[in-house]
Amino acid sequence: AGPDARLMVVDFKTSPSSKAGRYLVYGTITDSSSTPVCALALANGKEMFSCGSNLGQFQLEAPLDAKGQITLFVFASGFQPFKVVITP
Repeated sequence: AGPDARLMVVDFKTSPSSKAGRYLVYGTITDSSSTPVCALALANGKEMFSCGSNLGQFQLEAPLDAKGQITLFVFASGFQPFKVVITP
């Protein structure tokens, strides 16, 4: 993304999954005016697109890494990449 790329607003929550060692990471992806964004969400190797019928929404069931954390990335055309490290 170039210097004029816009920022995404990624609101997320986590909750324990029914599978041991995994967490649900879910939320919404919008632009600064709260318009849903079609993006790629990636959490510790699990990915999905927030497009089509899921526009602006994501839910991933991610394993914890060796440090007990989840790294969430979100990528969308025309936006700066989003990254956060979550310790559930």
